[in-house]
Amino acid sequence: EQVAEIGSVADAAVVGSAIVRQIEANLDEHGRAKPGLVDAVLDFTRTLSQGVR
Repeated sequence: EQVAEIGSVADAAVVGSAIVRQIEANLDEHGRAKPGLVDAVLDFTRTLSQGVR
């Protein structure tokens, strides 16, 4: 049971970190959102969600 609980938290941390990397990749040199930021994050999360369907 403990392994299953830790596994779900670890998966969430990995996914969260990957989303943060998507956001970072779509910021300009001043830390402002580039025009494609929202679409990039949505596309990424759609791809992830297809893996669990």
